[in-house]
Amino acid sequence: MKKRDLRVPWIAILAGLLAGGGLVCGLWLRVQFFRSFPDPIPTQDAWGYLTGAFGLLQKGQFDLFAQRTPGFPLIVWLTLTVSGSFAALNIVNGILTFLAGVAVAYVAGVFGGPSRPPAALAFAFVVVHPHILYWEHFLQTEGSFQAFFTLALCAIALAVLRTTPRHAAAAGVLTAIAVLIRPQGMFLTPLMLLAIAWAGRRLGRRKLLWLLVAAAAGPLLLLGGWSARNKVVHGFFGLSNLGPFQAFGVSARWIDLESPLLAEDKALISDSIRRYQTMPENLDFVLYEQDGPGYLIDRKYASDLNRRDEVYSALAREAILHHPVAFVERGLNTTYEMLFFKWAKSKGEFAFRDDQGAVWFATVEHPVEFATNALWDQQWDYLDREFSVNEYRAARDQATYTIMSRRLIFDGYLRPVLAWETPFIRGSLIITLIALLSLPWLRGPRRLVVALSGVSVIMLALTAGFLSWAEQRYLSTLHGGAALMGALAVTGLVERLLPRMRWLKRLCSARWRRRRTQRLVWR
Repeated sequence: MKKRDLRVPWIAILAGLLAGGGLVCGLWLRVQFFRSFPDPIPTQDAWGYLTGAFGLLQKGQFDLFAQRTPGFPLIVWLTLTVSGSFAALNIVNGILTFLAGVAVAYVAGVFGGPSRPPAALAFAFVVVHPHILYWEHFLQTEGSFQAFFTLALCAIALAVLRTTPRHAAAAGVLTAIAVLIRPQGMFLTPLMLLAIAWAGRRLGRRKLLWLLVAAAAGPLLLLGGWSARNKVVHGFFGLSNLGPFQAFGVSARWIDLESPLLAEDKALISDSIRRYQTMPENLDFVLYEQDGPGYLIDRKYASDLNRRDEVYSALAREAILHHPVAFVERGLNTTYEMLFFKWAKSKGEFAFRDDQGAVWFATVEHPVEFATNALWDQQWDYLDREFSVNEYRAARDQATYTIMSRRLIFDGYLRPVLAWETPFIRGSLIITLIALLSLPWLRGPRRLVVALSGVSVIMLALTAGFLSWAEQRYLSTLHGGAALMGALAVTGLVERLLPRMRWLKRLCSARWRRRRTQRLVWR
């Protein structure tokens, strides 16, 4: 008769408890947030995305601004078409986050073996992260982009481990979807191709070529197809014309007004630029204020938007090339403020002076007060002037979702959880640092995936810092990659150190046996 193994699988039990706890806690938190804000909270940027969604709903035409990519508007359109309610968008974002967490845990399990606590801990970290939880409930790209970017990283990791055309194609498609939601992730496309090429370098030229063709098919069809559509509709080939706008915004203060290049346009904005050079950095002034240089250029070329973008690009290129040190310093400083400024000061506040010399205080932490979020919630009234959004709203029935009940739920359940956002963000950054420091001790595909995830997290922070300002919502995209690389780094280190630990255990056992023998002899 075969002897039964009566050992208790403590590691599997621990992993199950971690994953189950994360699942229950994540579901409970999202239910409470849904009860407090059943509809997603709109922001000023929501108008640009709803243009495409309601164009499809009402006219069957995808009327989308040239600045926007189609990923998020299509998610909104599909959600409203299937469910008839904006409230379902919160549920969709939650499902996407859970799928991203499952993908991280699965990849960590595949690399590190089954029933590993790091994989379960990575899943729990993703689904209960307060920062992800908060931005899931906005009518903005954060909820879907962070999930698809994490799914793309996991698909690339599987393609690196199992170098087949099928896995490479899946990685390419998910990467393209993430880019179509937010072009900020465009850098992942070449990183994906480089990682797959490196992983399949020993397969032979023909197999490697098929791998790269499969990986590039998704980006070529989806990104190339959308770029071709913009060429037909808007007259330019590319994902979006937001790039020239952003580059001009971050480089406006360095424009050399005495240069003969674009002299007519520089004369138009000269007074505005001189004023801005005496002010603290304020991208809203550059791009949106009526006295700002961006508004003046936009008004001049209102009938020729492609020429406007050419002027934006030329001015930004000249400013950056003539002042590269200032540009790099500005980008790194903005990235630092976004990542660390919120806890560099007590209470998370910093002071600045406006152009009249008055001192103002601001904070980069998101407001955890119900009143502030309820004010954002009132943006629905503004949106309803352009789109019939109220017929899709769950919260319009105030008898079911009264303000008082929503406030009590938010203050009672969500505020204590959101207060942990800063430690969680700090934890993501610490995990990233530890994983990068562990690279010399990792081997094979695991090292490549950890390096890829680390570069991706760093690039997400730098692209936001160099092309935008220190908005905290850009941090929500970092945590899935941090969880993936942390789980892989921990399992890799354990596998590396485990043989040494067994050798140490055998050594200790041998010493214990010798000492016991000596005691018996002495007796």
